[in-house]
Amino acid sequence: MRGCAVICIFLLLCCAPMYATPARIIGMGFLDLIVDDESNRLNLFDYGRNIAGLYRDERGSTVYTSIAYGTVKQSDSGGALESEITYWGVALLSETSMMVSTLSRFPGVPIGAVVTYRMEDRLAISGSGLYSKTTTHSESAQRTEEASWPIGGVAFSRKLGVLDVGARGEYTMISISNNQGDLAVNGSLKLLEGGVAANLSPMLDIGVSAGFGFPDAGFTLSNVENNFSGNSVSAGLQGILSVPGLLKVGAKFDFFNANLSGETTYGNVTINIGDISLTDFSFGSRLLFSSILFPLKAGLSIDYKTTHPQFDGEDLSFLDYDYTQSSTHIGTGMSYAMPFLTPGIQYTLLNENISDNLDNGETVNSSRWDLRFGGEARLTVLSLRAGYIISRHDPNTGTDDDEFKGRSITVGTGLQIPLQPFKVEIAFVNQQTNPEDYRETENSLSAVFKMRF
Repeated sequence: MRGCAVICIFLLLCCAPMYATPARIIGMGFLDLIVDDESNRLNLFDYGRNIAGLYRDERGSTVYTSIAYGTVKQSDSGGALESEITYWGVALLSETSMMVSTLSRFPGVPIGAVVTYRMEDRLAISGSGLYSKTTTHSESAQRTEEASWPIGGVAFSRKLGVLDVGARGEYTMISISNNQGDLAVNGSLKLLEGGVAANLSPMLDIGVSAGFGFPDAGFTLSNVENNFSGNSVSAGLQGILSVPGLLKVGAKFDFFNANLSGETTYGNVTINIGDISLTDFSFGSRLLFSSILFPLKAGLSIDYKTTHPQFDGEDLSFLDYDYTQSSTHIGTGMSYAMPFLTPGIQYTLLNENISDNLDNGETVNSSRWDLRFGGEARLTVLSLRAGYIISRHDPNTGTDDDEFKGRSITVGTGLQIPLQPFKVEIAFVNQQTNPEDYRETENSLSAVFKMRF
């Protein structure tokens, strides 16, 4: 359990959402495969996550700010399970499959800003800051938990002929505590990443990236302190092929490895409790096709990921764990961009497998799918958006009667005055999950302001 908790904290730290889903896509029902918008475009920076592509990501300098608010309420036929949970923020990671479910009651980075300055000598410098402070309360247990999550970082990208180079430094911290004083969770991550990209032709870009991290994570439970520290390394390879007006194809491969050593302190006694390791491989490919004859766009994506967490408890072998988790995420969709109206439809399927690698281990398979309908109506200065999502989740395909059903309604609007360098976008999401024994309703509102200069 100690190792599992630290792995979950560390995954949260590593998923710092520098790349956010735009409010426009949220309002259109999360049509992220077929709406070629900010933060999901097929290029080295947005799709490949290579910081070397920052300079060519957009034209000119930009200021991007966002703020979000949300509420979650759970109930069953006997009444509310607990008082309403109120928190700032919605989960701003770009793909549902990437969200970390552990500690999900503390989602989101509600307020943040990213300023990117692009100079005439082909140099781009960017600074970002995000902050979250959330609270949950259980009336039956008389328990209140608070979590804070500040993130800060700087980045640069320089174009050198056919080459682009870039680097990013970031510091992330998370802390969780409760009013009963029997649990305190903390974690921090110092991260340095670099990337190199080559513009081989007007149609082909390739890139490589690498990073080093220094994570620390720990928790105090019943006056016993548990601390883990170590290092991590990551590497990536990306490729983007584009034929203007016809298609874009992206592919990426990522590797990640982290190793942490842990110790427990009780009073004046400190003992080593074991080592944690985490290895992660992922591959993704995405296609966006545009018709020359018709205003038609079609998207297709496939992502595969395998994660291997392992804890060697040394003398505490009863705490050992070793399992492999793999997932396959497939999506497809289509949109039709008429002059004043763009409707779209998208289907995604996620299959996951968790295998225990220890003796007599078990295997659990789960599946999740959703069908998304959405669209946008463009007026002179105002855009109106709406979406509807049907979803099904079976957390264990080998067990009957455990399927979750859900539906989401999204609405949004965007304001952009012609010849003005700014735009404002707002999106609202109402999501309901309906297992057999309780209902969970989540409402979230996000607003974005973006200006070019």
